[in-house]
Amino acid sequence: MSETIRLRIRQIKPEFFADEEMALLDMAYKALYVGLWQCADDAGFLPWRPEEIAYHLRLNGLGPQFVRDGLDAINRLPGTRRIVVERCRRHLRLVHLKEHQHYATSTHNVVRHQTEHRRECLGEDVAGPGTRPKAALEGNPAEAPPKPAQAPLRVGVGVGDGDGEGEGEPAPPPEVLPTYDGNLYHLYRALTGKPPDARHEKWIDDTVHDAGSLDAVRDLMLRWVAEGKGRDLLGWVTYQLREQAT
Repeated sequence: MSETIRLRIRQIKPEFFADEEMALLDMAYKALYVGLWQCADDAGFLPWRPEEIAYHLRLNGLGPQFVRDGLDAINRLPGTRRIVVERCRRHLRLVHLKEHQHYATSTHNVVRHQTEHRRECLGEDVAGPGTRPKAALEGNPAEAPPKPAQAPLRVGVGVGDGDGEGEGEPAPPPEVLPTYDGNLYHLYRALTGKPPDARHEKWIDDTVHDAGSLDAVRDLMLRWVAEGKGRDLLGWVTYQLREQAT
């Protein structure tokens, strides 16, 4: 499942407009170029979906063909190639984005689309939010990692033995969560009942980066159902990771 586009804050330096090569580009395409920076993750990758790009950039009826024409116009400029359509034809890569953006040292780069490209298009088994490795997506039993049997998850269980007995309050009827599909964003929504916003997604990305393992974060999110219910999910998982590190 492809990641959706989310616009991000980007910097525009004075040199962008003073550059002699960029001066050859129509102003509308300059605005599109900056818009592509905002659509891309911090590694410069974004899904090559002109219709969705046109929608997010509110191009006032210019539509996906304007996006395609703008890409061609940007790449016809003199000098080095600025935008690459990857061989998979599913992703764009803004070649020089990282060179012209200053990312705060206190935060980790969000490379969601690059991770998706490496996993789904190149077949690499990389950690991070998103879908499963390519082999698993294609259902190749020889290459895909075996999927362990997993009982349905029950939420709403009170303190005690899980059936409303013991010292805790009686538990409400349990809900059955959907089978975990390898996407931590989907798991967050299943556990909390609401989709993650940009802040939650960045927390998940950063936490996987810090933990060095998607599975470790997943396991803690599932433990929250039994041990941390009633507390903020993100805060509880962060606390548990800090405790494990000490």
